[in-house]
Amino acid sequence: MVLNIKNPEILADAFSKLVQDIQFSEEEIRDDVEDKGDYFIVMEENRAGSHFVHIVPKELYDEFRVLQTKRPQDLVGSAILVGRKNGKEIYATIFGIHEFFE
Repeated sequence: MVLNIKNPEILADAFSKLVQDIQFSEEEIRDDVEDKGDYFIVMEENRAGSHFVHIVPKELYDEFRVLQTKRPQDLVGSAILVGRKNGKEIYATIFGIHEFFE
């Protein structure tokens, strides 16, 4: 599959900031979607028994939502463990980024 993601460097910068925010924030992870312009931040309170925070490029959001709905407890891409809160691991992902490395 060939992806045409606009400005991948924006996603890389956003991911770095996201990891720092998660590690140093006292905020709880709750199900939520934040529109950040070029991408969404999708927070899931419980996926596969853990917290997940995804950066999802706008051009892949519909595909992400299909996977999120059809496979609610499966991983939807490569994830990095970034911390723990309330006895749950917190993982961060950039949905679709694995395609850059194939």
